[in-house]
Amino acid sequence: MGKWLGAVAVAAVVAAGGLGAGSASADDMNMNGGATCSPAGTSLALTAQDHKFDKDCLAVPAGQAFTIHFDNKDSDRHSVAILPSHMSTTTLFQGDIIMGPKTTTYSVPALKPGTWHFHCEVHPNLMNGTFIVAAASSAPAKAPAPTPPPAMDKPMTPPAASTAPAAATPKAAASATPAPTPSAAPGAQAAMSDMPTPTRHPAGTAGPKAAAAPKAAGSPLPRTGPQSSRLLLLAAGLALAAGGLSVVAGARRAAGA
Repeated sequence: MGKWLGAVAVAAVVAAGGLGAGSASADDMNMNGGATCSPAGTSLALTAQDHKFDKDCLAVPAGQAFTIHFDNKDSDRHSVAILPSHMSTTTLFQGDIIMGPKTTTYSVPALKPGTWHFHCEVHPNLMNGTFIVAAASSAPAKAPAPTPPPAMDKPMTPPAASTAPAAATPKAAASATPAPTPSAAPGAQAAMSDMPTPTRHPAGTAGPKAAAAPKAAGSPLPRTGPQSSRLLLLAAGLALAAGGLSVVAGARRAAGA
């Protein structure tokens, strides 16, 4: 009877050990790949409250350093560590353990691509999650920056002013109008009308005043016409009268002698 009870006890211990090992292996697998997420930049935020993390998955792009802003709202000690797996004895990053309530920012160097694990070093079985380092091809493509408009080599030249001639001003129009030719004065016209048409004489025949020397250029022409004829007659009469008086005076002197 005692031997039988001892065998049962040994079998129970072996079975319990096997179940424990299987449970730990399954737990490790679930903690490493239970959640998925995509990178959303290189600035992460994580909160610890009631001995739980507010996120069960964190992701960053590969080849870039990043930060984790950790807010410990509990009155207990917490931290953030990144490991290859939940049961790993090595860490990819291990942050300082802080006593809450308190906040801190962890600066983490660039990690190689892969699906890793993170947890609190003080409470690893209560506070843990999946940590994804995505390769460059897996990271969401950034929207291309808008292309600025091409710079102009030269500033735009304002349109040239119209070269059409401006309308002439009244003053300019007046100066452009030719001055009227002044007409001859009425007296000058009368004098010109009184001038007789010169009489043409046959060749070789001298006119009444042919012997008179020509007057200098620019001197006025002698007046002719009815008035000048009267003057000539008057002069001839005076000459005849003077000649008669001379003859009478000569006769008287002769008679007295």
